[in-house]
Amino acid sequence: MKKTLVFKYEIMSSVCEWPVEVSISQSKKSGIWTLYFDYVDPEAKAHEKHLAQTSEEFESVAEERNMDIDSFCQALIDSGNKELFELGTHIRNPPEMPMVSELPKKFWKTRDAAIEHLLSNSRLPTGLVDLQDWLATDGWDDLLAAWINEDVALNLKEWAAYKFSDSSLRDDEGHDDSVAITDQMRVDYAREAISYAVENSEGADSPSVHSFPIKRDDGRSAVLGCTVEIRGHGYIPQWHGVFADKDDFYRHMRAAGFLFHSEAEEIGDGGILALWVVEKKKKKTSK
Repeated sequence: MKKTLVFKYEIMSSVCEWPVEVSISQSKKSGIWTLYFDYVDPEAKAHEKHLAQTSEEFESVAEERNMDIDSFCQALIDSGNKELFELGTHIRNPPEMPMVSELPKKFWKTRDAAIEHLLSNSRLPTGLVDLQDWLATDGWDDLLAAWINEDVALNLKEWAAYKFSDSSLRDDEGHDDSVAITDQMRVDYAREAISYAVENSEGADSPSVHSFPIKRDDGRSAVLGCTVEIRGHGYIPQWHGVFADKDDFYRHMRAAGFLFHSEAEEIGDGGILALWVVEKKKKKTSK
Protein backbone atom coordinates (compact mmCIF):
# COMPACT_ATOMS: atom_id res chain seq x y z
CA MET A 1 0.00 0.00 0.00
CA LYS A 2 1.32 3.44 -0.93
CA LYS A 3 1.62 6.23 1.62
CA THR A 4 -1.91 7.27 2.56
CA LEU A 5 -3.09 10.04 4.91
CA VAL A 6 -5.36 8.41 7.50
CA PHE A 7 -5.52 10.57 10.63
CA LYS A 8 -5.04 14.08 12.02
CA TYR A 9 -4.60 15.16 15.64
CA GLU A 10 -2.93 17.82 17.78
CA ILE A 11 -0.11 17.50 20.28
CA MET A 12 -0.76 19.70 23.29
CA SER A 13 2.02 21.58 25.07
CA SER A 14 1.97 24.12 27.86
CA VAL A 15 2.00 27.03 25.44
CA CYS A 16 0.65 25.82 22.10
CA GLU A 17 -0.85 23.02 20.01
CA TRP A 18 0.98 21.26 17.19
CA PRO A 19 -1.17 19.86 14.35
CA VAL A 20 0.01 16.45 13.18
CA GLU A 21 -0.93 14.51 10.04
CA VAL A 22 -0.48 10.73 10.21
CA SER A 23 0.01 8.70 7.03
CA ILE A 24 0.60 4.98 6.66
CA SER A 25 2.06 2.57 4.10
CA GLN A 26 2.80 -1.15 4.01
CA SER A 27 5.66 -3.14 2.53
CA LYS A 28 4.40 -5.79 0.11
CA LYS A 29 7.29 -8.13 0.92
CA SER A 30 7.48 -7.93 4.72
CA GLY A 31 3.94 -6.80 5.53
CA ILE A 32 5.39 -4.25 7.98
CA TRP A 33 3.55 -0.93 8.28
CA THR A 34 5.27 2.47 8.28
CA LEU A 35 3.71 5.35 10.23
CA TYR A 36 4.60 8.85 9.02
CA PHE A 37 4.11 11.79 11.40
CA ASP A 38 4.14 15.11 9.55
CA TYR A 39 4.12 18.16 11.80
CA VAL A 40 2.22 21.03 10.21
CA ASP A 41 3.68 23.69 12.53
CA PRO A 42 6.96 24.91 10.96
CA GLU A 43 8.53 25.38 14.40
CA ALA A 44 8.00 21.72 15.24
CA LYS A 45 10.12 18.84 14.02
CA ALA A 46 9.13 18.38 10.38
CA HIS A 47 8.82 14.61 9.95
CA GLU A 48 9.08 11.33 11.84
CA LYS A 49 8.79 7.73 10.67
CA HIS A 50 8.10 4.61 12.75
CA LEU A 51 7.73 0.92 11.87
CA ALA A 52 5.03 -1.29 13.41
CA GLN A 53 3.46 -4.67 12.83
CA THR A 54 1.88 -5.93 16.05
CA SER A 55 -0.85 -4.30 18.08
CA GLU A 56 1.65 -3.66 20.87
CA GLU A 57 4.02 -1.88 18.48
CA PHE A 58 1.24 0.40 17.19
CA GLU A 59 0.21 1.21 20.76
CA SER A 60 3.83 1.96 21.72
CA VAL A 61 4.28 4.36 18.79
CA ALA A 62 0.96 6.05 19.59
CA GLU A 63 1.97 6.51 23.23
CA GLU A 64 5.33 8.00 22.27
CA ARG A 65 3.69 10.47 19.90
CA ASN A 66 0.78 11.38 22.23
CA MET A 67 -1.73 9.99 19.73
CA ASP A 68 -5.04 8.52 20.91
CA ILE A 69 -4.87 4.92 19.64
CA ASP A 70 -8.62 4.37 19.79
CA SER A 71 -9.34 7.42 17.62
CA PHE A 72 -6.60 6.29 15.22
CA CYS A 73 -8.14 2.81 14.96
CA GLN A 74 -11.59 4.28 14.35
CA ALA A 75 -10.20 6.41 11.52
CA LEU A 76 -8.74 3.27 9.91
CA ILE A 77 -12.03 1.39 10.30
CA ASP A 78 -14.01 4.30 8.80
CA SER A 79 -11.58 4.82 5.90
CA GLY A 80 -13.51 2.64 3.41
CA ASN A 81 -10.28 0.76 2.59
CA LYS A 82 -10.36 -2.98 3.34
CA GLU A 83 -6.75 -3.30 4.42
CA LEU A 84 -6.98 -0.27 6.72
CA PHE A 85 -10.30 -1.53 8.09
CA GLU A 86 -8.73 -4.89 8.95
CA LEU A 87 -5.67 -3.18 10.46
CA GLY A 88 -7.80 -0.95 12.69
CA THR A 89 -9.83 -3.94 13.84
CA HIS A 90 -6.70 -6.00 14.45
CA ILE A 91 -5.02 -3.27 16.55
CA ARG A 92 -8.18 -2.75 18.59
CA ASN A 93 -8.89 -6.49 19.07
CA PRO A 94 -5.54 -8.26 18.78
CA PRO A 95 -5.75 -12.07 18.86
CA GLU A 96 -2.65 -13.86 20.06
CA MET A 97 -3.30 -16.64 17.56
CA PRO A 98 -6.18 -17.79 15.37
CA MET A 99 -8.72 -18.32 18.11
CA VAL A 100 -11.61 -20.73 18.32
CA SER A 101 -14.51 -18.63 19.55
CA GLU A 102 -16.99 -20.05 22.04
CA LEU A 103 -20.16 -20.20 19.98
CA PRO A 104 -23.58 -19.94 21.64
CA LYS A 105 -24.78 -23.37 22.75
CA LYS A 106 -27.60 -23.38 20.21
CA PHE A 107 -24.98 -23.66 17.43
CA TRP A 108 -22.93 -26.51 18.91
CA LYS A 109 -24.87 -29.22 17.08
CA THR A 110 -24.47 -27.34 13.79
CA ARG A 111 -20.76 -26.84 14.46
CA ASP A 112 -20.22 -30.55 15.13
CA ALA A 113 -22.21 -31.57 12.05
CA ALA A 114 -20.22 -29.16 9.84
CA ILE A 115 -16.97 -30.78 10.97
CA GLU A 116 -18.47 -34.25 10.45
CA HIS A 117 -19.27 -33.20 6.88
CA LEU A 118 -15.53 -33.02 6.23
CA LEU A 119 -14.73 -36.27 7.99
CA SER A 120 -17.37 -38.53 6.45
CA ASN A 121 -18.76 -36.55 3.49
CA SER A 122 -22.11 -36.27 5.24
CA ARG A 123 -24.62 -33.63 4.26
CA LEU A 124 -24.02 -30.08 5.40
CA PRO A 125 -26.27 -29.19 8.34
CA THR A 126 -29.27 -27.05 7.48
CA GLY A 127 -28.48 -24.87 10.50
CA LEU A 128 -25.22 -23.71 8.95
CA VAL A 129 -26.99 -20.74 7.36
CA ASP A 130 -28.25 -19.66 10.79
CA LEU A 131 -24.71 -19.87 12.19
CA GLN A 132 -23.38 -17.79 9.31
CA ASP A 133 -26.14 -15.23 9.81
CA TRP A 134 -25.23 -14.99 13.50
CA LEU A 135 -21.55 -14.42 12.65
CA ALA A 136 -22.59 -11.63 10.26
CA THR A 137 -24.51 -9.87 13.04
CA ASP A 138 -24.14 -10.66 16.74
CA GLY A 139 -20.95 -12.65 16.17
CA TRP A 140 -19.33 -10.02 13.92
CA ASP A 141 -16.57 -9.20 16.41
CA ASP A 142 -15.73 -12.91 16.70
CA LEU A 143 -15.50 -13.19 12.92
CA LEU A 144 -13.14 -10.23 12.67
CA ALA A 145 -11.09 -11.26 15.71
CA ALA A 146 -10.26 -14.53 13.96
CA TRP A 147 -8.53 -12.52 11.21
CA ILE A 148 -4.78 -12.72 11.76
CA ASN A 149 -1.99 -13.14 9.23
CA GLU A 150 -4.59 -13.51 6.51
CA ASP A 151 -4.91 -11.72 3.21
CA VAL A 152 -7.00 -9.68 0.84
CA ALA A 153 -7.89 -11.27 -2.50
CA LEU A 154 -8.74 -9.79 -5.87
CA ASN A 155 -11.67 -11.61 -7.49
CA LEU A 156 -9.57 -11.86 -10.63
CA LYS A 157 -11.84 -14.13 -12.63
CA GLU A 158 -14.81 -11.75 -12.43
CA TRP A 159 -12.78 -8.54 -12.37
CA ALA A 160 -10.82 -9.51 -15.49
CA ALA A 161 -14.05 -10.01 -17.44
CA TYR A 162 -14.46 -6.25 -17.75
CA LYS A 163 -10.77 -5.26 -17.59
CA PHE A 164 -8.81 -7.70 -19.75
CA SER A 165 -9.83 -6.95 -23.31
CA ASP A 166 -8.32 -5.43 -26.41
CA SER A 167 -11.04 -2.78 -26.45
CA SER A 168 -10.21 -1.67 -22.87
CA LEU A 169 -6.53 -1.57 -23.71
CA ARG A 170 -7.19 0.54 -26.84
CA ASP A 171 -9.41 2.96 -24.93
CA ASP A 172 -7.00 3.42 -22.01
CA GLU A 173 -3.83 3.57 -24.07
CA GLY A 174 -5.30 5.63 -26.92
CA HIS A 175 -4.65 3.10 -29.71
CA ASP A 176 -6.82 3.19 -32.80
CA ASP A 177 -7.72 0.17 -34.94
CA SER A 178 -4.56 0.53 -37.01
CA VAL A 179 -2.41 -0.55 -34.03
CA ALA A 180 -1.92 -4.31 -33.73
CA ILE A 181 -2.34 -5.47 -30.12
CA THR A 182 0.38 -7.94 -29.10
CA ASP A 183 0.46 -10.40 -26.22
CA GLN A 184 3.24 -8.38 -24.58
CA MET A 185 1.04 -5.27 -24.66
CA ARG A 186 -1.79 -7.28 -23.10
CA VAL A 187 0.42 -8.63 -20.32
CA ASP A 188 1.94 -5.22 -19.53
CA TYR A 189 -1.49 -3.59 -19.43
CA ALA A 190 -2.93 -6.34 -17.23
CA ARG A 191 -0.05 -6.25 -14.75
CA GLU A 192 -0.42 -2.49 -14.37
CA ALA A 193 -4.17 -2.88 -13.84
CA ILE A 194 -3.63 -5.62 -11.24
CA SER A 195 -1.04 -3.51 -9.42
CA TYR A 196 -3.43 -0.56 -9.28
CA ALA A 197 -6.27 -2.76 -8.00
CA VAL A 198 -4.06 -4.25 -5.28
CA GLU A 199 -2.75 -0.88 -4.13
CA ASN A 200 -6.21 0.64 -3.91
CA SER A 201 -8.16 -2.50 -2.90
CA GLU A 202 -11.52 -0.78 -2.73
CA GLY A 203 -15.03 -1.93 -3.49
CA ALA A 204 -16.28 -5.48 -3.85
CA ASP A 205 -13.46 -6.62 -6.16
CA SER A 206 -10.92 -7.18 -3.36
CA PRO A 207 -12.61 -8.70 -0.29
CA SER A 208 -10.71 -9.52 2.88
CA VAL A 209 -10.32 -13.25 3.54
CA HIS A 210 -11.38 -14.86 6.84
CA SER A 211 -10.83 -18.43 8.03
CA PHE A 212 -13.19 -18.75 10.98
CA PRO A 213 -12.10 -21.75 13.13
CA ILE A 214 -14.57 -24.16 14.71
CA LYS A 215 -13.70 -27.09 17.00
CA ARG A 216 -15.59 -30.02 18.51
CA ASP A 217 -15.18 -31.28 22.02
CA ASP A 218 -13.26 -34.31 20.68
CA GLY A 219 -10.60 -32.01 19.21
CA ARG A 220 -11.68 -32.30 15.57
CA SER A 221 -11.66 -28.91 13.85
CA ALA A 222 -12.41 -27.07 10.62
CA VAL A 223 -12.74 -23.52 9.32
CA LEU A 224 -15.65 -21.66 7.80
CA GLY A 225 -14.33 -19.84 4.75
CA CYS A 226 -15.54 -16.29 4.36
CA THR A 227 -14.71 -13.15 2.39
CA VAL A 228 -15.90 -9.69 3.45
CA GLU A 229 -16.72 -7.06 0.83
CA ILE A 230 -17.07 -3.33 1.41
CA ARG A 231 -20.11 -1.93 -0.37
CA GLY A 232 -20.72 1.71 0.33
CA HIS A 233 -20.51 2.02 4.10
CA GLY A 234 -21.52 -1.59 4.73
CA TYR A 235 -19.60 -4.84 5.11
CA ILE A 236 -21.03 -7.88 3.32
CA PRO A 237 -19.75 -11.38 4.21
CA GLN A 238 -19.75 -14.04 1.47
CA TRP A 239 -19.48 -17.67 2.63
CA HIS A 240 -17.50 -20.23 0.64
CA GLY A 241 -18.00 -23.44 2.62
CA VAL A 242 -16.40 -25.62 5.29
CA PHE A 243 -12.72 -26.49 4.94
CA ALA A 244 -10.17 -28.61 6.75
CA ASP A 245 -7.96 -25.62 7.56
CA LYS A 246 -6.84 -22.24 6.29
CA ASP A 247 -4.57 -23.72 3.61
CA ASP A 248 -7.45 -25.83 2.28
CA PHE A 249 -9.65 -22.73 2.09
CA TYR A 250 -6.93 -20.74 0.30
CA ARG A 251 -6.50 -23.50 -2.29
CA HIS A 252 -10.24 -23.31 -2.94
CA MET A 253 -10.02 -19.53 -3.35
CA ARG A 254 -7.22 -19.79 -5.88
CA ALA A 255 -9.11 -22.46 -7.84
CA ALA A 256 -12.20 -20.21 -7.84
CA GLY A 257 -10.24 -17.45 -9.56
CA PHE A 258 -9.15 -15.26 -6.63
CA LEU A 259 -5.68 -13.70 -6.63
CA PHE A 260 -4.27 -13.04 -3.16
CA HIS A 261 -2.68 -9.61 -2.90
CA SER A 262 0.46 -11.13 -1.40
CA GLU A 263 0.78 -13.31 -4.52
CA ALA A 264 -0.17 -10.68 -7.11
CA GLU A 265 3.30 -10.52 -8.63
CA GLU A 266 3.49 -14.28 -9.01
CA ILE A 267 0.79 -14.67 -11.68
CA GLY A 268 2.31 -15.85 -14.95
CA ASP A 269 1.84 -14.39 -18.41
CA GLY A 270 -0.11 -17.50 -19.40
CA GLY A 271 -2.55 -17.01 -16.54
CA ILE A 272 -3.19 -13.44 -17.66
CA LEU A 273 -3.64 -14.31 -21.33
CA ALA A 274 -6.02 -17.15 -20.45
CA LEU A 275 -8.40 -14.53 -19.04
CA TRP A 276 -7.96 -12.06 -21.89
CA VAL A 277 -10.71 -11.27 -24.38
CA VAL A 278 -9.05 -10.93 -27.77
CA GLU A 279 -10.91 -8.88 -30.35
CA LYS A 280 -12.13 -10.82 -33.33
CA LYS A 281 -10.52 -10.00 -36.62
CA LYS A 282 -12.88 -8.37 -39.05
CA LYS A 283 -13.55 -10.47 -42.10
CA LYS A 284 -12.66 -8.91 -45.38
CA THR A 285 -15.62 -8.60 -47.68
CA SER A 286 -15.05 -9.52 -51.31
CA LYS A 287 -16.23 -7.06 -53.91
